[in-house]
Amino acid sequence: KKRRDAETRLIDRSMSETTKKKPIRVWCDGCFDLYHMGHANMLRRARELGDVLVVGVHSDADISKNKGPPVMHEKERYAAVRACKWADEVVEGSPWVPSVEMLDKYNCDFIVHGDDIVVDTEGGDCYREVRAAGRFRTIPRTKGVSTTNIVGRMLLMTKEHFQTTSDVTKRPSMSPKPVTKLVRSRSGDSDQPNSEEEEDDNESSATDAKSNELTTPQTPEKKKSKKRSPYTSGGSGSFMASTQSIRQFASGSRLATPEDKVVYVEGAFDLFHTGHIELLRQAKEHGTFLVVGVHDDGVVNKHRGANYPIMNLHERVLCVLQCKYVDDVIIGAPWRITTEMVNHLNISVVIRGSASDTDYWPEEGSEDDPYKVVRDLNLLRTLPSSENPLTTEGIIQRVIEHRMRYVKRNAAKEARELDSIERFAKDE
Repeated sequence: KKRRDAETRLIDRSMSETTKKKPIRVWCDGCFDLYHMGHANMLRRARELGDVLVVGVHSDADISKNKGPPVMHEKERYAAVRACKWADEVVEGSPWVPSVEMLDKYNCDFIVHGDDIVVDTEGGDCYREVRAAGRFRTIPRTKGVSTTNIVGRMLLMTKEHFQTTSDVTKRPSMSPKPVTKLVRSRSGDSDQPNSEEEEDDNESSATDAKSNELTTPQTPEKKKSKKRSPYTSGGSGSFMASTQSIRQFASGSRLATPEDKVVYVEGAFDLFHTGHIELLRQAKEHGTFLVVGVHDDGVVNKHRGANYPIMNLHERVLCVLQCKYVDDVIIGAPWRITTEMVNHLNISVVIRGSASDTDYWPEEGSEDDPYKVVRDLNLLRTLPSSENPLTTEGIIQRVIEHRMRYVKRNAAKEARELDSIERFAKDE
């Protein structure tokens, strides 16, 4: 009997330890369109609440039905989330309205989402079932950034999102030429509007040029009411850069050792997308420690003009830092790679992609050639891009071509959100 009691206690202790060690699996879902640091911050915070983060990404069909057409295709959005260092598993085409049954299927303990309202086509709370089951957690939404806000920057000739001390507005290459005209001229089209819709678009852009958000046509009713949804508009104020956010996004990074083979990649990394991700993935394969240099707003604007970069330096740095292939980031990296940089960072290889968003590129070997030093040192490697590489300008082109569609989409989305806010407030 004493032996049996001892065995029972041993089994109970073993089961207790097993129960304690059971990993907490967290579910987090979304559209993740035009993946940005606000999305990454949500995944970071969700991951902190458990041991394994499972991320559900909605399909193009579900987003179009419930919200309106996404800018990025579903495979691009799946890849963007999969590259985040806090995402352990990705579920493609996850349901728009999650259920307790779905949580059980993926062995997840609860759902985590931002403190904004997500509604279905009927205006109902998408998370009502899991809320009722006590398996829902909220985290603060990252203020000052949203997909809608970023789309608005592409359409308007604003530079208010820049974060630099250089006098960017005084440079000739930085005249406030709308990106809409820039893209049209590069594709061989005239800058003149070729339809009534384009005339309306240009007038709307000029009227709303001081705004950093995608605005809707100004009807008399709209003019009377300045009430905005805090979710669609990205919340009040702009995103605040801080050393704390840098530390949070750099968590888990290690220091390079003398034994590491250091690889260096530099660029703007504007509208961080799958083209950037693939470049970083391939670059990491050339060594053991990947350092990414991100140019500041003044440098990018000098070489690209218009209102580039669309995302400011701090936002672009955070987007790069959250990528699982990146070990370190040089903030405000110089345009030209110098011998001092190579020695200081112990760089063994410098990688560049064959696709570029910059029309002008300095002549090879000239003083303005950023790779002159590393060419001479035989450290430069050029990676071939895919047949139809995704570029920042390609993304902007999508938005420009379907401007009114996105305006209407966001107007409808905001109207549903405001209606839901009022209804939920009454219910409380």
